[in-house]
Amino acid sequence: MHTIMRLFPIFLFCMGVSVAAGPKALYHLRPGDQVRITVFQEEDMSITTRLDNEGVVDMPLLKPAKIAGLSTEDAQQLLERRMVQEQLLRHPKVLVQVLEFAPQEVSILGEVRTPGKFTLPDDNTPFTIIDLIAKAGGFTDLSNAKHVRITRTEDGVAKTIIVDTTKFIQGKNGKETPPLLQDGDIVNIPQTTF
Repeated sequence: MHTIMRLFPIFLFCMGVSVAAGPKALYHLRPGDQVRITVFQEEDMSITTRLDNEGVVDMPLLKPAKIAGLSTEDAQQLLERRMVQEQLLRHPKVLVQVLEFAPQEVSILGEVRTPGKFTLPDDNTPFTIIDLIAKAGGFTDLSNAKHVRITRTEDGVAKTIIVDTTKFIQGKNGKETPPLLQDGDIVNIPQTTF
């Protein structure tokens, strides 16, 4: 009992560290991902394929299914339901694994040293606007860092977010964190007006 009491603070500390780290963001399948779909005890239906431009997978005997935008678990459930609905199997068990992630890119234009397209980390690591500016070599002398625009398309609708990056660079952001970038974002660094 004495040993348990001595180890209890270490256990609490370890639990605190894991809770503080937070859960990793859930990955959603994207067009261009290479996936392995295993249908247990149905080797003829198991495939390795790349999702097409619409995020659709074409499996033997099953009508094409759009799985882009779904987590691997949700894709598994969708394919299992479809197999039952299409009367292919009564109790299918499906496993969806991502073998290779499609590249995710963001663009940066305007007053940075190296404008262009940059690939986001493929391990789902958070990538902020500050990370992108650093990757692009930093601001030019003519940049207006207080009015940086992020253009993002969600559900077919483009929206613009204005960010004052100076507060993050100067450490005056309080608890606010720099915006995370997503695949397809376009960041524009305007020129300062004199």
